[in-house]
Amino acid sequence: MYQCSETNKTRETFCDIYFEMSLKKILLGTVFLRNRYIGLSSVSTITDKKYRFDESEGFLFRTKGKILTAAVFSSVLIGAAVNEQIKDKNVKSQSNDVVIEAGEKLPDLPTYTAEEVSKHGDNNRNCSAPGNLHDDDVIDHSDDELWVKEPVRDNRLIVKTAKPFNAEIPAKYQIKFFDTPNELFYVRQHMPVPELDADDHRLKVTVKGSKIRTEEFSLRDLDKFRRVTTRAALMCAGNRRSEMNEQVKPVKGIGWMGGAISNAVWGGVYLRDVLLYSGVDPEDTKGKHVIFTGADIDATGVNFSTSIPLDMAMNPSSGILLATTMNGHPLPPDHGRPLRVVVPGAPAVRSVKWLQSITVSEDESPSHWHQKDYRAFNPSKTWETADFATAPPVYSLPVTSAICDPADGDVISVKNGAVQVRGYAYSGGGAKIVRVDVSADGGRSWWEARELQADAAPPQQHYGWTLWTASVPVATQQKEVELWAKATDSNFNTQPERFNDIWNIRGILSNAYHRIKIKLVH
Repeated sequence: MYQCSETNKTRETFCDIYFEMSLKKILLGTVFLRNRYIGLSSVSTITDKKYRFDESEGFLFRTKGKILTAAVFSSVLIGAAVNEQIKDKNVKSQSNDVVIEAGEKLPDLPTYTAEEVSKHGDNNRNCSAPGNLHDDDVIDHSDDELWVKEPVRDNRLIVKTAKPFNAEIPAKYQIKFFDTPNELFYVRQHMPVPELDADDHRLKVTVKGSKIRTEEFSLRDLDKFRRVTTRAALMCAGNRRSEMNEQVKPVKGIGWMGGAISNAVWGGVYLRDVLLYSGVDPEDTKGKHVIFTGADIDATGVNFSTSIPLDMAMNPSSGILLATTMNGHPLPPDHGRPLRVVVPGAPAVRSVKWLQSITVSEDESPSHWHQKDYRAFNPSKTWETADFATAPPVYSLPVTSAICDPADGDVISVKNGAVQVRGYAYSGGGAKIVRVDVSADGGRSWWEARELQADAAPPQQHYGWTLWTASVPVATQQKEVELWAKATDSNFNTQPERFNDIWNIRGILSNAYHRIKIKLVH
């Protein structure tokens, strides 16, 4: 557990932190003494406003001598406070005022991923390193009380972070089941899982306009609407981020391999039907948005929220559900029990879990997750030059694929001069996978997958994934081979060859050719 402390004897002093402010965003603080960084203890202070930072005095607020136990990681920016034993009372520090916006990073500091931080320190020992931690590198929270009611998880999942729980499905199970069993469906959390009672749960729908109209629905009320099922894969926008890390340069976010995608049959009612009942005019959607708010809250008391365009929500072919079941069973706690949104073809972040309110508004969601995340930039943009305010939110996903069997590094027996390769392919926006190609010679020749398992959905409504199998010839003298896979969708979009061309600071939409190396036994 990281702590901010103050000892009068040795003047172990660090920047004074003030908690007398509204809890909205993390405020980052660092102290410089004699132009050098000193020891770091993670803390979070949260505010909407600008506060003046003075290098000789720290932030101009005080904890009144109490020990401040901080949230080490939060789904918003991590703060930092710095401490050092100062035995020389005559130490003079330069006083160069810096004004920073709450939640922003301090310039000129390195940025660390959660995985890097997790390798250092433990509950009995502080780890010191000045720097920024990106918002999505969530979130080992120091307050264990927030996590005591976490659901039991399947031990076959590959855990990326424990608090909150983020885990991917092993590749071998992706291709074993067309519809992923609930217990193996990958898990992406930003905060602790809320405990909600289905009988008591209510969904509040607010439609803003010349007049504000509000409806409230129990789950029984929702069951009065037409019930439907939709087969849809959900994929995190950061799926395959680890490849972008390895092949270009590090990016910010959870180091997902290819397991942040799973497929399921979702049951519920159409969002469009509920919005129509609640007074939304289907002819008046331009420039409006649907804001979804979940019951999960961060350490500051802020609920998770994001939004989609209203015309997307009102499109009859969008298939957007207010879902209560998953593969024929009530939603598991990790996947939104008792109610969630399912936005097929979009990044899974738009499919808000534990849904408690919907607001139709002229404005997008004001939340950090919508305004400061899940937006893409070109490879030249840095954290200093990226403008989140002008970057469009990601509402669809590009075509992608991955080889699930064999795995990278496997030793494979060659049969009849070929190796069998299996994997998945997926494209957002309802596009169908029409072809998967595999190469064993650096792209000089390609072999088309002959077995494609897909849902028999109408055109432009192919929201599930496609499982594929390809037989790929290899030369008899080859002892090792690198396999490349790429998919093409019904819009004839094909995966790009290199991650260099699509690298971005957030590491999202990581869909270049999937490549693995295997050893051959003839």
